[in-house]
Amino acid sequence: MPALQSVDETFLATAPVVVSETISVPLSADAVWRELTNDTTLRWLAPGLRVIWGSPRAGVGAVRRIGPVVGPKAHEKYFLWEEGRRKAFYMVKPPLPLPGLRAFAEDYVVTPTPQGSEFTWVWAIDGSGLVRHVAPVVRAIVGFGMKRTQRHLTKLAAAGR
Repeated sequence: MPALQSVDETFLATAPVVVSETISVPLSADAVWRELTNDTTLRWLAPGLRVIWGSPRAGVGAVRRIGPVVGPKAHEKYFLWEEGRRKAFYMVKPPLPLPGLRAFAEDYVVTPTPQGSEFTWVWAIDGSGLVRHVAPVVRAIVGFGMKRTQRHLTKLAAAGR
């Protein structure tokens, strides 16, 4: 499977498909950041998700594989890391062949607020053929993921974490 294109921060705003959603949560920005960067990150979205780091865990240039415990995994490389606030990566290799996909990146931004924090999740995609028309599907995936994320983080806040 060929590698996807590497990208930088400009891609997050200029990709042909960009989907962004922000949620407010009653949890501190530090607590949200810890949840987004720990070894069990995103398991509230997909039980059985496994993250395997191929380099030091945090920072620009860090690489990881993520996917089900058994099965193909996406290979990702971080190109932006602002500790406690923001991290972004591009997909080096998808878990399965995705015809037409040229580039894919995600951006996670955590912002403190008087009531807790806001979390913004951005997906940026470039490709040809059907990939250029995936915005409605991506919006649904990001929306579903953010609802589950908000529920998870709100439960943590209620538990006093």
